[in-house]
Amino acid sequence: MPRPQTKLWSQRSPTGTRPHSRRFPLLAIGLIVLAACAGETPPASQPTATQQAAPAATATPAPTATPIPVPTATPTPIPTSTPTPAPTSTPAPTATPVPAATPTPAPTPAGVKLSPATAKALVAAFGDEIFTGGQTSPRFARWVNDNAFMFLQFNTSKVEEINALRYIGVGVKSVFCQESRADAEKGSFTHFHRYSAAKYSEGHGGQPGAQGYWMTWAAPDEIVSASKTIKPGVDYQFSLLTDIPGCGGYPPAVDFAPPQAGKLTKEEIKQLISLFNEQVLFGGQVAPRFSKWVSENAFIFLQFDKSNPDEATALRYLGMGVRGEFCKEKQPSADFPHLHTYFAAKYGEGHAKNPGDTGYWLLVLAADQFKSGERQVTYGVDREFSKLEIPSCAQ
Repeated sequence: MPRPQTKLWSQRSPTGTRPHSRRFPLLAIGLIVLAACAGETPPASQPTATQQAAPAATATPAPTATPIPVPTATPTPIPTSTPTPAPTSTPAPTATPVPAATPTPAPTPAGVKLSPATAKALVAAFGDEIFTGGQTSPRFARWVNDNAFMFLQFNTSKVEEINALRYIGVGVKSVFCQESRADAEKGSFTHFHRYSAAKYSEGHGGQPGAQGYWMTWAAPDEIVSASKTIKPGVDYQFSLLTDIPGCGGYPPAVDFAPPQAGKLTKEEIKQLISLFNEQVLFGGQVAPRFSKWVSENAFIFLQFDKSNPDEATALRYLGMGVRGEFCKEKQPSADFPHLHTYFAAKYGEGHAKNPGDTGYWLLVLAADQFKSGERQVTYGVDREFSKLEIPSCAQ
């Protein structure tokens, strides 16, 4: 079967022109561009014989566009979040118990050492004669009633050389008999001295029934000598007489009358109070006695029947206060029945109560005989004076 004749675009039209001959180059160029855009070169068309005879101008292919590489974005790694551990709950701190506030202890009142001026004033106030016959006493005395005197004994009887008070004491008119000895059971009146003697050294003791004084001594401060140490309190060995005679149960009557013996007048009481004028208790306390410092640790005092100087008519006690602590183990002796604290709002609140309270141990020597409440007080150390139940501080 004969192959159909295909018209070539190169065949002329009846008019002698090539139909669409101008379109071909444009089409070829378009294909080339499309191929370039697609990244490949299309296959060249097979030229006809006519085209071989007159080749069309070869179009310079458009340069292949080198594609601009798009930089690959390096992904920023998302940091892996490290889980924050849940905080371990810290236990609330254990509250340290706050101890109860310890009250600041009040300062200890300062004592005053005996000065020469004070010594002279005391000697002048204790200037009564108690002996006769030529005796010169080594101590200084003051009559307080018809039957008793109080006295002070210093480190020396030479007034210009006095620098310490050694003893306070009480002397009572009596006779030299065991039956007449004051405080005979306890023995605090250690010595009898005759009222009359040619010399002081000849006045000790005497014949049974001799007229004179029983005397007791109490030391406000410790006394240290070459032979012994004497603690504060009654000196039970002072000039001790051991051979005291009995008088058959019938001691003779006291029969002598020293000229200066007698009661204190109101004026004399006021003069003594003006000398015993130092404060030893604080915090609002008003003591019923009148005091005088004689060292850094001790004072002496006078206590009358009334604490109001205008009402006082008689001396009840000569005494002393010694620093100390409210403990049975630290009580100087049974002769100190009371400790009074340094500070209190009222005097009645100052009596020691608690173990270890600090203040003054009080020792009192009765210079008279009188009633105190329901009890009878007699001459010498009063061991029942404002007596306290004293606690032990032993652990």
